[in-house]
Amino acid sequence: MELRKESLKAMGKLGMTEMADFLFGKLKTDPSQEVKVEALQALVAMSAPNLSDAISYAMRDVSEAVRVAGLGLIAQTSLPNDQKVPLLMEILKKRTLAEQQTALLTLGSLPGSKDFKEWTSILEDFKLGKLPEGTWIELEEAVLATGSANLKTQYEALLDQKAGGETWKKYAGALAEGNVERGRNIFFQNQTAQCIRCHAYDDMGGNAGPALDNIGKTLSKQDLLIALVEPSKRLAPGFGTITLTLVAGDKVTGLLLEDKKDSMRVQVGSEVKEIAKKEIASTALGASSMPPMGTLLSKREIRDLVSYLSTLKRSE
Repeated sequence: MELRKESLKAMGKLGMTEMADFLFGKLKTDPSQEVKVEALQALVAMSAPNLSDAISYAMRDVSEAVRVAGLGLIAQTSLPNDQKVPLLMEILKKRTLAEQQTALLTLGSLPGSKDFKEWTSILEDFKLGKLPEGTWIELEEAVLATGSANLKTQYEALLDQKAGGETWKKYAGALAEGNVERGRNIFFQNQTAQCIRCHAYDDMGGNAGPALDNIGKTLSKQDLLIALVEPSKRLAPGFGTITLTLVAGDKVTGLLLEDKKDSMRVQVGSEVKEIAKKEIASTALGASSMPPMGTLLSKREIRDLVSYLSTLKRSE
């Protein structure tokens, strides 16, 4: 299969337009969805004369991956906008999540998209919860792509309403399935986030934060997201301070060692205290030394990172 893909890619790079019919045939008949996508991309690379027909065919393929690839190229077809837009709106209402995501991005990329009346109904669906959370990131990117300050303001106001004052809920789109491989690259290689500098995995990395070998078993995707975008909202035992205000009025501040069902263990200086929760009136977490990842990574990158971290389930 790799050989087939490489040969098709070479045809596209070399601009072998005489092979356009052959590539269209591979798109129609090859048993591998990856080869089909490569054939389509080769047709794009050579600006093949049959590209519009190939894209239209790809959008009806049985494979979601091929349909998404075709959908992402609809802007390059000869269809006028008054035909493209209704088609994209139908996909947004009836197709899979991946297709809905691509439909939004494509809609935002079309010439004159800031003037499409369809944004009114899309934002209304967003307000009413009719758009799945998995499309929120693409919706935001599409709105920004239109270049419309008015649409951006409307979207941000609705997002604030949906978040209800909880910062992490503005990133709820990151709970959808992301690209695990890209998330892995962010964890190990991103020079802005520098995850591996503070967190250990498989005997690599730092120890300023907790080791993450088993974090996918310890935390849900929602908990992972909160830890990334609001790191001071939750505390990993052994890695932050906490202040307990007791029912009796006293305060205890120290390193949180363990949060049990009925008690908390806190190290105060060299002394370890275990305090029953029934004796605690309130708790306050110290500020985390970890910066909020929302200031360093895009929402799409955060989605990929959450997806990667959720796979870390090594058994000790």
